[in-house]
Amino acid sequence: MRDNVATRLFDIASIDTQIKYILHGTKDEYLLPSEMVDILYYGCKYLMTENDFNANELLLSQKIIDCIDKLNWDEIDKNSVEDLIYHNTAWINLRNTALELLKLLGYSLDDFDEDGNLKNERKSNV
Repeated sequence: MRDNVATRLFDIASIDTQIKYILHGTKDEYLLPSEMVDILYYGCKYLMTENDFNANELLLSQKIIDCIDKLNWDEIDKNSVEDLIYHNTAWINLRNTALELLKLLGYSLDDFDEDGNLKNERKSNV
């Protein structure tokens, strides 16, 4: 369960992944910000129903949900993806919060390969 949550967090937490797959994505390899956010939003909602996470992890999950709720999609759609990644305050706050939760769960960006796959699955809670 933690590995799955960490993988979802990675795409939002990693600016390098966003540059590669949002800004410079190809027709075969790309990420859509709205899909990334939807997956993370519902993942955090689900996480909050699980008993495997401590109070701090749950608090950060709620903070991610709050960050997502603050995204202004009308504004995002009017601007470039470059603007989203580098200048949108709500997006940057979401990225930083996702990284914070990723670290709290015991992972770092270095635990993932360049395609966002976890290098080594963990079998126990961290």
